[in-house]
Amino acid sequence: MEIRFIGQGYNRASGSSVASAIIDSLNNSSYNSFKCLVAFASHTGVSGLTQHILDSKTHINDFRVIVGIDQFGTSSEALESLIEWDVETFVFYTNQRIIFHPKIYLFEGNDLVSVIIGSNNLTQSGLAQNIEGAIQISYNKNEEDLDVLNQIIDYYSPILTGDSPYLRALDTELIENLVANGKVKDEANRRAQYTKEVETNNELNETEQTYPAINDLFGTLPLQGLPSGFSPTRLTRGSSNETSDTNSSTSGSGSPATPILTPPIIATSPGWTYNDNSNVLVAEIGGPSRWKQISFAKRNFETFFELPTAVGTNGDINLKYIDTAGNIDANVEQITSARVKASRNFNLEPEKVRECTVAYNRAHRPIIVFIKINSTDFIYHFETHGTQLYNELEQVLVNANGVIKRTEITLNELRQSCPSLSI
Repeated sequence: MEIRFIGQGYNRASGSSVASAIIDSLNNSSYNSFKCLVAFASHTGVSGLTQHILDSKTHINDFRVIVGIDQFGTSSEALESLIEWDVETFVFYTNQRIIFHPKIYLFEGNDLVSVIIGSNNLTQSGLAQNIEGAIQISYNKNEEDLDVLNQIIDYYSPILTGDSPYLRALDTELIENLVANGKVKDEANRRAQYTKEVETNNELNETEQTYPAINDLFGTLPLQGLPSGFSPTRLTRGSSNETSDTNSSTSGSGSPATPILTPPIIATSPGWTYNDNSNVLVAEIGGPSRWKQISFAKRNFETFFELPTAVGTNGDINLKYIDTAGNIDANVEQITSARVKASRNFNLEPEKVRECTVAYNRAHRPIIVFIKINSTDFIYHFETHGTQLYNELEQVLVNANGVIKRTEITLNELRQSCPSLSI
């Protein structure tokens, strides 16, 4: 058995951090299970571990992440980034005045166990830079008369082992709901409430100037550097309200990071027919993280696209692109990536969206239109901010509910609202 204290943020020469301990454990092939319970999560905290989580799937096959949303400590972008982990992830919340506040990271293998318990949330500051303290207990299950892991699992049952009425599986629909209900803020607002406002003597009034400024009383402690392998992406905002993901070690270009995707299969197909009564889905595209992998709510997936929603199932549909002049591509995009993952994130990746080079604009989200031909065939059009057609599509969505606005109408209604689209 090894019991190790992990100090962080104060004695910077030691270089220790919980981020490093988690990364080392994720990279250790002796472990096949990772579970954690954290009160708060930020985009940079989650993204700093993303690649290690993805790489660990070569040996870890059991994940369970529980995150709280109390006191606006978790941002909407953090939840979006957790979806990218594609592991079982849940939000814990209770209407009682108490808050969900643990910070526990659990690793288990056939023989080895490692438990990290401390004050470290799943944020960049909590994992790597705040003055924090944690204990890591590592032991061999066959040699040590110690059962810390099962004590924790038993205590937090059924949060960690089954269904709890205070848990909701994380998906894009839940994020939209939490934002709409004012329970989750975006990253900028989350950071703002934790920013220290430091006064100077010049800013104090005449009475208060008899006292030294707070920074003269306490001074400034330099930040601990980020540990090796912890590489968060940062959300940067341009002057035009555009938001993009850039790596913290590089300067932002204003364009979102483009994920490496498998191109859709292209095949030829005869012309498709539609009429005034054809069903149409007009949808904003949420983002900015991996926005080109369009996420849909369960109801859209089931009722409009008629795709399965059970975890592990595949659903294939055919798409054809139509331009603003009404010209329909001769080729068909056979979308085979609509696999329902453990995160219950229902994704489609149309070719024209994947090829888009325009930066994601949170103030004016990209809009996609699907015209339903039948249960497997759909015609689509994709539009970004700055065109007359985009303005018309925005008006179609003006009364739609939800943070990410979507509505179903008939083709005749679309024609009347969007004369710039010749269909």
